[in-house]
Amino acid sequence: MMKNKSLNLAKEQSMIAAMLKKSFITVVKYVRLVDSDRQGTAIHATW
Repeated sequence: MMKNKSLNLAKEQSMIAAMLKKSFITVVKYVRLVDSDRQGTAIHATW
């Protein structure tokens, strides 16, 4: 019983981590997009 519960918790945590990662990547991409708009296409070379 306890093992199953901790497994569900781990699954939940990894799902939350995946969502956070996805939203973080979205934010980073947006910031880089805004930056590249300001600085031309210099940043696109490193992305």
